[in-house]
Amino acid sequence: MLARTLNTVFLAGVLSFSACTNTSNEPAAEQQLWEEIMVVHDEIMPWMGELNSIARGVKDKIASGELTEAALSEWQASLGTLESADRAMWKWMNELQQIDKLRQDKSHQEIMDYLAAEKAAIEEVKNLMASSMASGKLLLESATSTENPEQ
Repeated sequence: MLARTLNTVFLAGVLSFSACTNTSNEPAAEQQLWEEIMVVHDEIMPWMGELNSIARGVKDKIASGELTEAALSEWQASLGTLESADRAMWKWMNELQQIDKLRQDKSHQEIMDYLAAEKAAIEEVKNLMASSMASGKLLLESATSTENPEQ
């Protein structure tokens, strides 16, 4: 009987210790995921200036009146994706909840789910920015090469 009681107490102690250990790792796991999100953000934030520069170049070309009807449609589509990428980045930044605020009223699992969704969202923004910038650059380069064929 005494051995059974001791086993029960020991098992309860191990489980309590294990539960405390898992809880203490939760903030670290949340912080790790937050930092992964910020790595992507910090990588693409400097792209905003270049994205806006490309968009200005595309707008200028559209406004020049030099484009054929078919070319105009392609340039407008490119401008649309550039502007969409810019809006997506600003929307993501404005809506991102800070981790300290999340910890005030969310469970660990809710925080991890939220951060996982935000990581996917910022990766999507990154892909949109990269593809729209590449498309806009190609148009601008092709316009420059047709204007200056000797280059």
